[in-house]
Amino acid sequence: MASTKRKIIDIINDIIQLIKFPTVILDKKSNIILFNSIFKTTFLSSKNDQKEGVILLDIVESQENKEKIQFFLNNPFKSPFLVNISKDLIDPYIYNLLNLLNTLEIKPTNLTSINVIYKDTIFELILIRLYIDSKELFLAIFFSPKIIDSDKNTILLNKKIEFLNKKIEILTNVANKIFTTTKAFTETLLSGYYKDPEVSKNLISIIDKEVKEGIKLLLNILTLNIVESLNLNKQKVDSYNYFLNISQNFKSKVIDFNSVNSLNVIFNYFIQPNLPPIFIDIDKFTLAINNILDNALKFQDFNKKENYIDLKVFFESNENIINITITDNGIGISENDIKDIGELFKTFSDKSGLGLGLYVSKNILKAHNCTLEVNSTLNKETTFIIKLPLE
Repeated sequence: MASTKRKIIDIINDIIQLIKFPTVILDKKSNIILFNSIFKTTFLSSKNDQKEGVILLDIVESQENKEKIQFFLNNPFKSPFLVNISKDLIDPYIYNLLNLLNTLEIKPTNLTSINVIYKDTIFELILIRLYIDSKELFLAIFFSPKIIDSDKNTILLNKKIEFLNKKIEILTNVANKIFTTTKAFTETLLSGYYKDPEVSKNLISIIDKEVKEGIKLLLNILTLNIVESLNLNKQKVDSYNYFLNISQNFKSKVIDFNSVNSLNVIFNYFIQPNLPPIFIDIDKFTLAINNILDNALKFQDFNKKENYIDLKVFFESNENIINITITDNGIGISENDIKDIGELFKTFSDKSGLGLGLYVSKNILKAHNCTLEVNSTLNKETTFIIKLPLE
């Protein structure tokens, strides 16, 4: 049981780190058990404040608010039960977060809201009682801060809230899908209803596929957090071997893709020998290039007799850049959609995922001072041209 509790605490910690408002987990005495980085930055700015044993009541300035918080911690059942609260009365962000917690079997039961002021900033403090493995904990979110007399900051904050709502919505949908699918098929397997080993094998394959897809989507959300605070760890790289490695790895993906979809996508690549070295963050730059290559593969036109993807990397001495060109003859992108490429959550067809890949690529390339040009003719051809300046 201790092992299970530890895992649940780890999950809760992962969730609160994704919340971009100051967030903590408390016990009944207001002791802070877990907190996210935003809370640390906002409320624990001095070294003296970061000692062990910090309690929430020490941070709240108003005595009246201290009493309201302690009253809820002592008497949570005197506040509204969540099952009795209309969806329309709960902010969409909080509503989606509650759904996510429920899906992960972290049961939120009661909720209250208190307006507090901290250093000229107004917060709506949302307190939620959590019931986990017969243990009572409390989630506290300093939600919807509005900087006094600062319209610009309020507008910026609203955009961040919209962005967070979308992330929580995706996390909730992914968690629901994984839980529903795995639970249904696992129960079927355990019931012993299907005696045929081949049927059981197929069910296990479906479970494996759903879990892997869910993990992939969750990793995409975590990748967004990396992009939001993009710090590059640049190093000198042998250009030729670097791009050759990317090409060979992608060729393996194309072979697997052809096998699964009974297609014959031809991948050609040309890497100019003796390329000058480049200075890049290897992990992030590779992610950016792979996202674009993966899209070229994903958006193949299955109705065409011949399908191809071309990758060319060469040095342009007159501009002192490395030119990376990726071309495919897939379904293409309409002229109206090209201008929105790289916008967060923007999708272009029913084959699109969450609209994260090109957003991530665009921001990583921008951080490397690259230019990105996209040319496309619908149902004919798409070309991505990346120009990486040499340092």
